[in-house]
Amino acid sequence: MRKHEGVGDFLDRVCARIRSREMHPDVRLEIGGHLEQLIAEKEAEGASREEAEAWATRQMGDPDLLGKQLHQLHKPRMNWGLLLAVVLFSILSLIAMMSVDASYRGTIYGQIEFAKRQSVYIALGTVVLLVCYFFDFRRLRRFSWLLYAITLFGMIATTSVYGTSVNGLKHYIVVGPFSLNLIACSPYLLIVAIAGIWLDGKMPAAVNAAGQRLMKLGLLAAPCLIYIQARALPELVIYAVAVLVLLGWVTRSWLRSTLIALGAGAAGILYIWGNPYLRGRVGGALFPQDDPLGNGYMYMQQLDMIRSAGWWGHGFGTMNDKLPMIQSDMLLSYLIYSFGWAAGLLLLAAVIWFVVRMAKAVQVVRESYGRAIMLALSVILAIQLIYGLAMATGRVMLVGLPFPFLGYGSHVLMEFAAAGLLLGIYRRKDMIPVHA
Repeated sequence: MRKHEGVGDFLDRVCARIRSREMHPDVRLEIGGHLEQLIAEKEAEGASREEAEAWATRQMGDPDLLGKQLHQLHKPRMNWGLLLAVVLFSILSLIAMMSVDASYRGTIYGQIEFAKRQSVYIALGTVVLLVCYFFDFRRLRRFSWLLYAITLFGMIATTSVYGTSVNGLKHYIVVGPFSLNLIACSPYLLIVAIAGIWLDGKMPAAVNAAGQRLMKLGLLAAPCLIYIQARALPELVIYAVAVLVLLGWVTRSWLRSTLIALGAGAAGILYIWGNPYLRGRVGGALFPQDDPLGNGYMYMQQLDMIRSAGWWGHGFGTMNDKLPMIQSDMLLSYLIYSFGWAAGLLLLAAVIWFVVRMAKAVQVVRESYGRAIMLALSVILAIQLIYGLAMATGRVMLVGLPFPFLGYGSHVLMEFAAAGLLLGIYRRKDMIPVHA
């Protein structure tokens, strides 16, 4: 577009009303194109350049009003539905922990004060959410390789040297009274790093294309080996599913991702079938009545308690000696036992609402890196939410997978960070040019 003082002044006044500076070039290009077309039409009728410019700008209307209207199109957005679900989960978590404290009163666990600690985690998580919400997620892209390397090193160090063993697994880093399950947090960090690496397409120098492919395969496979060595099978499944969905979206080769998933699934089934311990646990979940005093015992207890709950449950702080770890692994079953099937339906509705809101948010984000992160993080959260609900039925294998936002522990910090990133990406969905 040729530059003219009248057109330039008009565009300056329009852009002055649009706070998203990144949209200014696109706005100038689009409106300037319309002005040039109008000017050309007027000049063809015999008008001078100055007359044509004055006429064209009048046709576009008041530049201040136009700028305000465009600002409304490109201003920050809040996904209130997603935020409401996070708030609801947090409130339910605090109510659940208060009930757990009441249930444990008079026992050794009664001294832990789960509600107090969970309130600290939620408060810290809220701060983390706000930081991630206002942070420009695109800055993470340049540090993708560094984030990947740090996460991988942290996983190796935790599982081999510095980690604290809990239930025979060195997955935790303990600081004072608080602990962080780094292995459980790692899928979130890895998926953000891999999204940036894959979209940039910048791999370290390799001999040829075959070498590039091998390096990309190693990039995806290295965390899997650490998960297997650390006996972190739930985290392995979550990471594998998320990375395969991301791979299919980035490469647009969904057939390849599906074939890899089928191959990995078949290998997993064979591994479980060849491991008597895992085979017994799966059998206990699917057919608990066949081994009611062994592998099926916990599932039979779950089923009995859920059946006895009724619509309104047995009440706040109800004690049940047959259900261990009610603050984490068995939390949803305990909530249904205490507050009834109505509480279970409320949780089901909240999960469906959250998953649907995430899916809709992914569809409206146009910037490629943000959309890749949203897609992968949504998959990770959805898997944990859906499987967590399934565990509460007593019909799927218990795997020690915390329920996002609701279960007790420091894992909520990473989940709040993920929610903050989702909200932050959505916030900028109309503030970033598609080609950015």
